[in-house]
Amino acid sequence: GRSWFKNNEIQTLLKLRTNTVATREALARTKDPAHSDAKCRRCQQTTETLGHVLGACYKVKDLRIKRHDRVVGMVQGIARKRGWVVIREPRLRLGKQLLIPDLVISRGSECHIIDPTVVYEKDQSLLNASQNKIRKYKGLKSQLLTQCRAKTFSVLPLVIGARGAWPKDPNEMLAKTLELSKNARKTLTWAAVAGSLELCKAFFDRGF
Repeated sequence: GRSWFKNNEIQTLLKLRTNTVATREALARTKDPAHSDAKCRRCQQTTETLGHVLGACYKVKDLRIKRHDRVVGMVQGIARKRGWVVIREPRLRLGKQLLIPDLVISRGSECHIIDPTVVYEKDQSLLNASQNKIRKYKGLKSQLLTQCRAKTFSVLPLVIGARGAWPKDPNEMLAKTLELSKNARKTLTWAAVAGSLELCKAFFDRGF
């Protein structure tokens, strides 16, 4: 993991992993009157927790999109190397809904949707994100079986923790389908974490 990061980023990485970043919510818990305001310093709309910084604050939405797109691009490259036909961000109708999954991959009789997401790790957030992806896209089965001339279809969630978690169960089928090596999984994880570090640096250092 160290080759991904500069020496001065390692300390921030450790703070992310241990949830010891000096957010306003964390400082307010010290009872110091100088840090009594726990509201987000950027959007001023809610409590400034680490989860808010990494996963919700609209002031750094552009960097969350950048983090997500980096992971999607890497998965797209892996799928193509494995011989899959890849369609990125197809616009698909389901009733009155317009759905735009990140990737549709097909090969032989198989067709899958892959929709990566980077989620802040709290309680069952990673598992919930995985289940939400399946619920969201499973209705596209018949349409994509016809479009891809396939016989089997599945939604393959890829959920990575914003602080570096790789949940085995939600990601197991995707890892098998794309034949992800241990090194490939680690590379995807560190790409997500690098995006979180960039996001944190912008949030705490950059003026808006």
